[in-house]
Amino acid sequence: MTSELLSISIPTYNRANYLRELLSSIEANLKESKFLHDQVKIYIFDNDSTDETAKIVSSVNLNISYKKNQKNIGGDPNIYQAYTVPEGKYIWVIGDDELIPEGTIAYLFDLIKNYNPGLIITKSKEYNAFIEIPLFFENYKEFCLFAEKHNPHLLIAHSLISANIIRKDCFDSQLAHENILYSYAHFYGIVMGLSHSKAPVLFSQKNTLVVRSIRADQRAAPQSNDSIAKYKKTIEDNQIRYLQWLKLEYNLLSIKPDKVAVDYEKKLMFYDFKRKPLTFTLGIIYRLLFFRFRFLRYILEPVIGFYRLMRYGET
Repeated sequence: MTSELLSISIPTYNRANYLRELLSSIEANLKESKFLHDQVKIYIFDNDSTDETAKIVSSVNLNISYKKNQKNIGGDPNIYQAYTVPEGKYIWVIGDDELIPEGTIAYLFDLIKNYNPGLIITKSKEYNAFIEIPLFFENYKEFCLFAEKHNPHLLIAHSLISANIIRKDCFDSQLAHENILYSYAHFYGIVMGLSHSKAPVLFSQKNTLVVRSIRADQRAAPQSNDSIAKYKKTIEDNQIRYLQWLKLEYNLLSIKPDKVAVDYEKKLMFYDFKRKPLTFTLGIIYRLLFFRFRFLRYILEPVIGFYRLMRYGET
């Protein structure tokens, strides 16, 4: 029987500097206890990076399994193997440019010990849920009904790979593989697996994830206006497709799949504008310039980097 309670699984591609910071945050967590260190293994799935990823991996003092694909197999297939290869009881697939706050892994171990959940949904201060979410749900259906009533966007907000720590026996790898072309393959696997297991779902009451979305989006964004529009349309279509499936699977009668993201964005925009009108307006202008005028990116990236350094202590 493996002593590997938690597998932290990281799909990555050409983000060596971000990966270094993530691994450092994991290392800081595991230094808190030898018990934690002995029960956590890190899996890195390198999608044929051409930067210093391999060098970064070899430089840290962690229990790491490192696999470099012989060629870039695509983001979704790389994420799929990040769910199916690790051997721990729980699997946390986490984005390579995100961070784990200190004390997080010890907190997660306490939740696992006390509840043996099928899923732990991580909490990030970057996401506004507009509602206080309880710790415990009897099963995923109960979580869905809570979201349907209070904030339907929760049903896709935690589709972020880093937002889910899944018990391995609650992951339906076959259904995930069948949907590998639709961006939400891992989510089909998680939700169907939970449906079969009836295992409880926990929502973290502590901030257990730092999502640096601006950095990730800028690096991943397509370069031309046409490709940006096509990329966004593909994501939106796959999101609606998933919500249509979820609505039928869990009989969520009031959910309108094509309105969930739109309604949440409107609510968030109004909230942000009401709270900080000047910052909100400047943010809209920045995004408009960044995506419409490619040549300005070389000016805007250092500016926003300096702003983030001054405000948050990071670039």
